[in-house]
Amino acid sequence: MPAFPERVPFLYVVRHGRTPWNDQGRFQGTADIDLSEAGRAQAEAAGRRLKALLRDRNQRIEDFDILSSPLIRARKTAEILSQVNESAISRIRIEQRLGELSFGDWEGMTTLEVKSHFPALRKQRKTDRWNFRPPGGESYADATPRIKNMFLDFRRPSILVCHTGVMRIILHLLGEMPEGEASIHAIGHGDILIWSESRLICDENPLQM
Repeated sequence: MPAFPERVPFLYVVRHGRTPWNDQGRFQGTADIDLSEAGRAQAEAAGRRLKALLRDRNQRIEDFDILSSPLIRARKTAEILSQVNESAISRIRIEQRLGELSFGDWEGMTTLEVKSHFPALRKQRKTDRWNFRPPGGESYADATPRIKNMFLDFRRPSILVCHTGVMRIILHLLGEMPEGEASIHAIGHGDILIWSESRLICDENPLQM
């Protein structure tokens, strides 16, 4: 059997749409915040983009498993994406390991509030984002084993709907992006990563390996 990551099947990885907390600049993490109106529009746009990508590759959504983070912003995005692609919402499976990284005590706080209440930790985070763990939270390094183990369980082509933190770990694991670079890589709401033929690409733009 091929070694990881070559054994990982074809993947589309989609980031959820915006939430009110995104608009307010709050650390979200595991807090279960629903999509905003703008977020629902972004989910629809991602669904249309996915439909085009499937069509261009002569693929059918029925041949893909659809997995979502348990958090409502991802679940709602997966539902909208499925509706746009005329796929039954009942096909969506919740995958706990796609849940966002926890920001612990920082969840619900704005960047300015964190800077005010945790000035030393804020500076520490800037020096090593990959290994930094907020009080009561988890680091990218902490979450990496669960994402890797999840991939090892995959057997079928899949569409994953998840979060920035998870997608940055995917950039590191599948795109072979260095930890420090992956931890600050910008990923927009509704962005799509594609794993195909042992290569990770951002939509149609190949990542430099």
